[in-house]
Amino acid sequence: FYSTAGYSLIEENNVPYVSVRDENGGVIETKLVGSYNLQNIVAAVAVGKYFGVDAEESYQAIQEHIPNMRSQLLKTETNLIILDAYNANPTSMSASILSFSKMSFLGMKKILVLGEMNELGEEAERYHLEISQLISRLAFDRIYLCGPLFCSGTVEKTLHFQTKEDLVQELTKNPIKQAAILLKASRSTALETLV
Repeated sequence: FYSTAGYSLIEENNVPYVSVRDENGGVIETKLVGSYNLQNIVAAVAVGKYFGVDAEESYQAIQEHIPNMRSQLLKTETNLIILDAYNANPTSMSASILSFSKMSFLGMKKILVLGEMNELGEEAERYHLEISQLISRLAFDRIYLCGPLFCSGTVEKTLHFQTKEDLVQELTKNPIKQAAILLKASRSTALETLV
């Protein structure tokens, strides 16, 4: 059992990486993006404590971790990309979208590129509709939804694509520039190939 009590996010303007302060004032600076990672960081520390790992060793390991397609920040010539395309489910998709919606990127457009969440069984359509409803309540400059399960419905500023190939064609014709972009999808969608 672990609790996030005593741990808090350190909010810094224009610093997208997550930093956490522990109950003793110690700081863990990560290379992860997304406030939802607070729980992941605290869980990692708790597992370390359980197995007798010194807190400083745990903190160092967390600080040295380089994410790969999970909460990963990439910088291109003109864009900042949060690549979170290793996996997706309704909980992680909602958390990523909400966290991204609260981030500040001075002078940059905020764009969502979302692919389907797979392996959801009979509830797949409902979960995709719930994500569409969530993004309709938030402010983004443009939204790209990829896959037949996503319902673009009445979401403003949304482009819907049946396949990733259709999305690639659109982005080739109309590249995104000067934007902060969240790429989030299930692994099988392979959205990382857009970077």
